[in-house]
Amino acid sequence: MKHPPQMLTPGRFVRSLLAYGMAAGCVVALAPFFGAEHVAVSDIVNALLGRGSGVGAEIFFLQRLPRVFLAFLVGGSLAASGAALVLEDDPDDPALGRPRVGEQRLDRRPEDA
Repeated sequence: MKHPPQMLTPGRFVRSLLAYGMAAGCVVALAPFFGAEHVAVSDIVNALLGRGSGVGAEIFFLQRLPRVFLAFLVGGSLAASGAALVLEDDPDDPALGRPRVGEQRLDRRPEDA
């Protein structure tokens, strides 16, 4: 027996938003540590505490961290624009490439058969 689809309640929305936010935060926090050149955590900590900066800290703060933040912003803007396109008021707009209500799309015409 199939169960009816569950509604998105405010509590579920908040829980899912928190889960996705935590996952995105973990990705943004961990992504700068991965790359072709090894970056020691001690270099980053020393640079944050003002004890000098090594090559690893310069790679981390000047190359990896800005790229991760920019990728996060670009991905978020693409997701927002995609959601705006899907949630548009007019679902029958031919510019979206969706068939109109009641219209069938066929790969070939009946006279080609």
